[in-house]
Parts: sequence; structure tokens; C-alpha cells
Amino acid sequence: MTANSQGKVMGKPTAIPALDDTGMIELLECDSRPTFILDLERTQDPYHQRLHTVFSNPSLQRLPHVLDTTRLRRGVPADDHELGQYSRFKKWATSPPTYGHIADGYTSPFNYQNLWWTGSTLRKRWRIISGTAMGLKDTSAGSFPSPTAASQNEFRGMNTESSDAHARKEGGKLPAKIRPTWVDDLPPSEHIQFFKSMDWSATALGPLEFWSGYLRQMTRFLMSDSRAACMFWGPQRVVLYNEPYIAVASRKHPGLMGATVEQAWGEIAKDLEPVFLDAERLGRATSMEDACFYLERHGYLEETFFSYNFIPVRADNGITEGFYNAAFETTRQKIWERRTSTLLSTVSTPDMASYWREVLKGLESNERDIPLAVLYSLDSDMHDESPTSIIHLQAALGVAEGHPLALRRANLMQDSETILPLLKKTMMANAPTVYQRDDGTLPESLLQGIEWRGFGEPSNALAVLPLTAGEEVLGFLLIGLNPRRAYDEDYGGFVLLLSRQLSTSLTSAALMEQAKRKQAELSKDLAAGESKFKALTELNTAGLFYISPGGEVLYANDTCLDKDDHSEMAFMNIIMEEDRPYVEQEWYNMSELRLKRTFEVRLVHKWHHKESGTWKHKWIIASCGQDDNEDGSLKSIMGTITDISLLKQAQEDALERATLSEKLAQSRQEANEIQVHSRIEAEEARKSMERFMDITSHEMRNPLSAILQSADGITSSLLEFKASSKTPVVSDELVEADLRDQQLCAQHQGRIINDVLTLSKLDSAMLLVSPTPTQPPAVVRGALKMFEGELVSHGIELEFSFEESYNRFGIDWVMMDPSRVTQILVNLMTNAIKFTQSEAKRHIKVSIGGSVSKPPNGERVSLDWFPSRGIRSKKDLTIDREWGEEQPVFVYFAVKDTGRGLTGEEKIRLFHRFAQANPRTHVKYGGSGLGLFISRELTELHGGEIGLFSEAGKGSTFAFYVKGRRASPPAEKMTQQNGAHSGNPHQTSPMKTPKSLTNRSSGSTSLPVTKGGQNREDPPKFQVLLVEDNLVNQKVLGKQLQKAGCIVHVANHGQEALDFLQRSYLWRDLPGGVAVDVVLMDLEMPVMDGLTCARRIRELQGQGTLIRHVPLIAVTANARKEQIETSMAAGMVSYLPNLQ
Repeated sequence: MTANSQGKVMGKPTAIPALDDTGMIELLECDSRPTFILDLERTQDPYHQRLHTVFSNPSLQRLPHVLDTTRLRRGVPADDHELGQYSRFKKWATSPPTYGHIADGYTSPFNYQNLWWTGSTLRKRWRIISGTAMGLKDTSAGSFPSPTAASQNEFRGMNTESSDAHARKEGGKLPAKIRPTWVDDLPPSEHIQFFKSMDWSATALGPLEFWSGYLRQMTRFLMSDSRAACMFWGPQRVVLYNEPYIAVASRKHPGLMGATVEQAWGEIAKDLEPVFLDAERLGRATSMEDACFYLERHGYLEETFFSYNFIPVRADNGITEGFYNAAFETTRQKIWERRTSTLLSTVSTPDMASYWREVLKGLESNERDIPLAVLYSLDSDMHDESPTSIIHLQAALGVAEGHPLALRRANLMQDSETILPLLKKTMMANAPTVYQRDDGTLPESLLQGIEWRGFGEPSNALAVLPLTAGEEVLGFLLIGLNPRRAYDEDYGGFVLLLSRQLSTSLTSAALMEQAKRKQAELSKDLAAGESKFKALTELNTAGLFYISPGGEVLYANDTCLDKDDHSEMAFMNIIMEEDRPYVEQEWYNMSELRLKRTFEVRLVHKWHHKESGTWKHKWIIASCGQDDNEDGSLKSIMGTITDISLLKQAQEDALERATLSEKLAQSRQEANEIQVHSRIEAEEARKSMERFMDITSHEMRNPLSAILQSADGITSSLLEFKASSKTPVVSDELVEADLRDQQLCAQHQGRIINDVLTLSKLDSAMLLVSPTPTQPPAVVRGALKMFEGELVSHGIELEFSFEESYNRFGIDWVMMDPSRVTQILVNLMTNAIKFTQSEAKRHIKVSIGGSVSKPPNGERVSLDWFPSRGIRSKKDLTIDREWGEEQPVFVYFAVKDTGRGLTGEEKIRLFHRFAQANPRTHVKYGGSGLGLFISRELTELHGGEIGLFSEAGKGSTFAFYVKGRRASPPAEKMTQQNGAHSGNPHQTSPMKTPKSLTNRSSGSTSLPVTKGGQNREDPPKFQVLLVEDNLVNQKVLGKQLQKAGCIVHVANHGQEALDFLQRSYLWRDLPGGVAVDVVLMDLEMPVMDGLTCARRIRELQGQGTLIRHVPLIAVTANARKEQIETSMAAGMVSYLPNLQ
């Protein structure tokens, strides 16, 4: 019986079908070891001349002379040495198993033909023998010798006891110089040597030579795997692992090898057992992405993350013998994602008060990396004889006020609380500093009595971050560090980035407050404005510059580089040579094409990257615009530059991390999408920042410039008067015109600020439509009332009329938002006055109409309605319950003027953000380009559209309509209407300016002011208590009230207001006190704010201490709906916008 070249059994003895039933043939054909099978029932015959192999696999057939059955059949003679080798090998191969207590068993290894042979017996009949190479050499004696001469000389000169019998005498162990053959084909390495040197007989798996074929094969696969992998084998889950897995095991290596799962990973054994059971039950791999495990690998319980899969290894009988586990540690990536999210949660704030209030909100979500946080502000006075540095507790997470870490107030220079020395050291270092309990720098007492967030375990270290603005320390942030993560390079980088980001936000808030103070000072003293502006720019962290059209640097603050070189195009010297063509193109776009540009560029100057220890070129972002002369020619290029080197480095680091993540897990498509989304958000954030800079720099410069010019006009007029007049008395008319111009500029600036605020609310979707029962004509009359003085001063004739459609459809009371309609009318009237005031004919006509549907084609045929953006996709607001259920109506408004009119090309540019008719419009008439854009947005928000008709040189008509519903008048209005005289409320209104005024020329002087009360008795003085902390506002508002005939009393804050009321006749048992009729109160004040004061006054009123109701009116810029509601809830009866 022989086997063919493919390892198939030849012949058809009755034993073969039974052997096929074992399922072993297919497995042995794939075995890389030379293997054959004996039938012990036939081979044990002592008279049988040779081994009777019923199967040999391809691996054995490829080895020459090892089992040359053809040669045996030919009777080729062999020498005595070959006979002895063959006899001993045959006796070893055919001997019964040495384990008497089991039916099937293993035989000890045998060395024959330079191969280590091992055998096992199956079903007491089939002997399966495999050989493992131990340095095969070419020899002619490689075949089994013929036993013809063995009948006389068998085992000549040899001990009849075989080597395996000797091994059994040694207690079942092989001699030290003999190794199990199957491990010798493992890839050579120190780890394999360690694996071989293990005393496996002391483990649950037993000696290596007795391992099953499945275990051996899986061990070979494990040791050859380039991934970090391990196996859990047998019922006790004995651990085997390859060399890359040592990094995962860390300090558990080498004790992890051969240990059970309870011994090796006791801290997670209970978590792993359900995974084993699921994989065994399902019969397929069980995978997990970024699973969190708490491992004790470095002497402490460590927070780790792994992506892994458990693959069950099954035997032929379907029983799971073990599990193969390939693990990928993702700890660093997951921790960094969490920390990056924390960094992104920190936001910029407009002022210092908001900063201290908002900082810790961005840290609340990261409880593990920041289990504790304490925020202090620092007030330093180093100019006094006794320098002081006072810290104030602003906020805390995880620690109560009064704890040694959370002192309410302390003096760094004098007090000696335990936390203060740490703050002093950090302040001296001016860098984030970590204090650890292990090295004694962190006192144990500071860690007691704390409700730790995150894992609920005390931190072993505290990081103290100085919060700086420039070089000045303005506060400290104390954070506890993650007790289950080591303070390594990544943790240090996170702390450093957090410190920089918080300091940058603090610098921004400080600079914004400083800018506000500077702006107030400029309003008080216009003559010193230029020098103070320069001082502000020198303190600004961004570079500011003016460059002439020829490229000469006219001005640059300290942040700009090489500002002292004023030669032509000298600024190009600081640009990297590779980027200069790009900058030259941008210069052409700005100077020749007159485009505003924002671009990024590299400089020749370098900065030191501490993390990598390398020097890298600086990156800046430049935002530039043009300043024009009166004739429209280019005056200068102005702009700002900001150092974005750290941002670029962060982007490079993020890209590097993204690339690494893709290499480690190419199949994680979801992670790639998140990274793309993050980059898009970063780009959108950058564009939003640029839009904000454009709005602010463009809209605030023009009114300030006009005010400065008006001030120069006053100065020039005074100088001319003094030079020409013989009397020292200065007439009022001399400066009246310039003062009026300043007033108009201030009004214009206020409109621009209101436009920007409205635009901000539109962008933030915070602008709402609030319907109330309204008579549209009353809204129009109220809006026109605002412009009476301006119309008179410019000699403009105003007419208000009703269109026929308004009466035809019987429109009276309508559910609509009068404030939004008023805002649109104010914008249209402002434009009409602006473009009509300089014309020979100055006439404005305002009309109102209506319809129950959008206007038919025959009505307003000359109007071009501006197409609404997605108006059909927007929700119809009038279907909400608050609008009522009456018939929908459309109310139309039109403003017609006799101004300069518009060309077809100019009309296309209207109704866009920052768009005007042409570039000359801004120079001649001013404006921000926001009014019509906001009007369009408000109209569409109210369910309508806006349009115009205009002819160049003949004037313009701007019209809009809003959607509402018919409504019933309020009860009080019904009473008034029943008592009023009958008449047509919709007749044309006689709102025309007096004839004597309409005939005045536009260049006439201001009208004399006629004070009320000259022809009748003066009314009694009105007693007003003005509560305002700003001295400028006190002075301005006080004078205005006094001019109105009021007696004004002043308090600097809420507590002073309460003290004053105690001296008034409102106080119980004090009838002769000071009279008070109304209280005008600011909200944001020191000592006691307005809301607290209002609540206290209402409490005193409820207790009877104040004997009558006191009207409280809020004077504030906090005009959002929820802020107004808060004021009313505190006891205010109304509010007025702050004069600031």
C-alpha cells in the first residue's frame, strides 16, 4: 500500500474507509511537516518485513530518501548501521502508547534521518507520525534499509531499550539537550527563545511535546503574526502572545506568558468572559472598536482603549479549543480626541466679566482629564509702596468655596495659605507648572475634602496654568490631572495648548475692554483721539499698517516687522521668496483692481517649535482694504496681520494625526468623515472671523472719521474767527453747523451699530416676528414722526396718503409686528432723505395699500419686486395660533422721493449685504450698505417681498409688503373709537411741512429753538432719580433731563439709590423728605446692580417701608426679549435704550 504524489491513499483495503471517517486526511495534506500513517493491526506483525504506510502526505514525498518504498521493494541491500537505525525506528513507530490510562496517546520524540519524529495514536489503531527538520543533510543512507539481514543482527551492539524508554525513566521529560521538534521551525527571535525556555509543564497546557496539532499550528501562526496578538487556550484560558504584544502587556511581561486569564488580566477578567462566551456560542469572530479597559500595566490602574476581535478556534468535532485575539491599542488617539474636544469648547468672550463666567463651562464635560478645576483672577498693584497681588475666586468644579484650593480672597504677597506658594512659583515661571504628590511638591492636605469628578479618585498631581494677557498675569487656573493616566508628553501638550488658548481668549477680552475704554475717552476728547488710537494699536497683538500706493510703509505698530524701512515695496523683504509672486498678485488686486483681500503667507522670520525642537517659518494672515481720497483715487492700503504660526502647526499636527489614524485603521470610514467635517467647520470658522473683521473695520471707521473732520472744522472756524474778529465773544452761529454735523454723524453711527446688531441677530436666527393687533397707518405715522426735525432742517416736503386698494379691501386692524415694519420704514425714509436733501426739488411721498392676495398684474406694474430667497420653502408664520384665525391680508407700503434716481446697473447691486448703488455712493452719501439688506431680510421674515422703481435723475420709489391677518381692535381701542367723532380714518394725511420751511434752501442755517412754556404757565418740576455709574452718562442724561424741565438727583449705584430713597418723602414716617417721581436706573453697576436694587425696592414697597409705588425705568443696552423680561420680572415698569 503506497500514497500518490498528492497524498491520496492508494488501493482499497477495508481499513481506509474507516480512516477517512476520522477527518484527518485533509488536515494532514496541508501539514508542512513530513507525515505518514501506519495501521498498527498489520505493522505489529514481527514477520512483516517493512513499515506498512497507509498514507503519506506531499511534504514527506518531497523529501528524497526518507521513505523510499520503491527501493525497499527492489531489495537494495543496506549496511548494518542502516539496519540498526531502521530497526530502532520501526520498533519506536510501532510500539503501543506509553500512557496506559488512555486509549489514544502520544509517543516520545525519536531522531531518525536528521528529523525529530513524533507520533500519536488514534482509536488504538492509527499511528500518525510527523517529522520536524533539525538540519537535514544529504546522505545516501536516507532510506529505510531492507531488513533481510536483520534476522541475525537486529540491534547489534545496541541497547534494546529505545531512547523514548529512557525518557520515560526520567519522569516523562526529555533530556535537556533534546528539544521538542515542532518549535524549531518558529521564526528565530529573543521572544521565541523566551517561549522555548518556559517550563510549560508547570502550566495548564503541559509540556510542549504533548501539545495538540491545533495548538501547535495556532502557535506558529501567532508567533509569525506582525500584529500585536495573543491566544487564550483551553478551559482556563491560558495566555500565549507574540513579540508585538509585549507593548500591550507592558510590565505584565514576562509573567503574562502561560498564565490564566484570571491571573494575567484579573482586573478585566469578568468583562472578558461574556466576550468569550458570545464568540464560542456564535462560532464567529466578535469585534469591538475603541473599547475602554482599566488595566494595571504600570503599577496603577490605567485608562486604556482597544480595538480588538476574538476569533474562536474550533477542532474537527466543533468544540472551541481557544481564542485568537488581535488587539490594536487606540488609547492615545481616543484620549487626544477627548482633549481636542475640550480645547474646541473654549470660546472667546467680549469682556473680562464674561470670560471669568464662561471659562469653566468649556471644561465641565471632560471630567476624566480635568477632575477638578479652580479659577482665580489676579489684581496686581506694583506701583504702591506696598505692592499687592490679590486673587479672587471666580469659579470652581469639584471643590467647595472655603477649601484650601478655593480661597475666596487672598493676598499673594502677605498671606500664607498652602495653595499660595504654588501660585507664586507659577507666577514667577510664567508657564504652566505641574505639582505632584510623589515628589513632594504637592502637599497632601490640598487633596483632602474634595468631591472628585470623573473616576471619583484623588489626583496625584495638580497643574497650575497662568492666564496672561501679553506679559501680565491676570489669573490662574488649577486643574487636577487624570489619576488613571500618566503625565506624559501628550498630557503636557494638552495642558500647554489649554493654557495658550485660555490666555489668548483672556487677551482678547482684555483688549476688547480696553478698546471700549479707549473709545469712550476718544468721545470725550476728540483732539487727543489720534494719539490714543496709536497707543491702542501699539498694545494690540495684531499688526496694523498703512501702505502708500507706491508700497511705502506710512505707519505700522510694534507687532509689524521691519516697520522702520520706508523704502518702496520694502515690506516684500520679510516675505519668503517662494511666496513673493503670490503677494505681488495680491498687491495688484488691491492697488489696481481695488479689491479687498485676505490671504495667508510665510515670512523669512522663524519661530522655535519646542515640541519638535525645530525652527519653522512664521505664518501670518493679512486682511487688507483700501482708503480712498475724496476724488476716488487710492490713498493707501490699510490692514492687519495676525501670527497664525501656532494655528498652522496645529493644522499640521492634526493632519499628521489624521494620516496616522488612516494607516492604523483604513477601514474606519466614519473617522475619515469626521475629520473632513472638522476641517470644513474650521474653514467656516475662519471665514466667519473674516466677515466679522470686515464688518467692524468698515462700518466703524467712516463715522469716526467724519466726527474727527467735524472737530477739525470747529478748530479751524475758531482760529479763523479769532484772527478776523475784534471782539472776544464767540457767536453761537460760528460753530452751530459743525456741531449739527457731529450730531448727524453720531446719529449715523448709531444707525450703523443698530444695523450691525440687527444683522447679528439675523445671522444667529434670534430675530423673531411678534404679531399684535395694529392699525398700519398708526405705524406709518409713528415712523414718520421720528424724521420731523430732519425734514424741517433739510426743507423736505412730506406727504402721507392711502392707496385706493386699502379702502377697497376694508383693511383696518391687522395682526402684524409693528416694530419690524417700523424698522423697514425707517431704513427707507433714511435713504429717501439722504438722496433728496441735496436736490432742487425735495419731496417725499409715503403711501399705504392692501390686498387679500399678492397684487394682480395690473397693480404696481412699474415696480420690480426683488426675488425672495427660498420664501416658498419657509414656514408661513401666520398659521400659528398667535396670529389668529381671521382672513390673511397683505399690507403694502411705498416711499417715493425726488432724489437722483438709479440706473439699471445700480439697481442690480441693491438689497445685498454691504452693497450700495456704486462705489461713489459711499463717498458722497455715506452709509454701511446694510439698510436695504436688513429691510429685505425683515420683509421676507414677515412673509413679504421688497421692490423698487427708479429712473436716473427722476427719483425712486421703494415699496414692500408684509403678510398678516385681519384682527379685532383691543377692548380699550374699541371704547376710544365709540367715543370718537365719525370720519374716514384713511383719508390723505395733511403731514406736510409748513410752507415757510419748504421754501428754505438746503444751505440755510439752523432754525432757532423755541422753548415750550413761553406762552403758558410752566408745569411743575418733575423729580427724577438717575442711577448711573458712568460719569459721562450721568452728565449727558442729566443735562438732557434738566433741559426738559426736570429736577435731577444722581446716585452712582443701587446702594446709593436705596440710601437716597430713605431720605425721600416716599419713606415711611418721613413726609418732609425729598420728592421723587420716577427712577431711571442702569442695570450693570458696581456695589449693587440695577436688577438687585429693583427687587429690593419692590420688597420695601411690599413691606410698607415705601408708602407708595415707585416707577422704575431701566436705562440699558440689554434690549433682547429675555433681558427685557428679566428686567420686568425684577420690578421695572418699562425700559429705555442706553445712550451709550
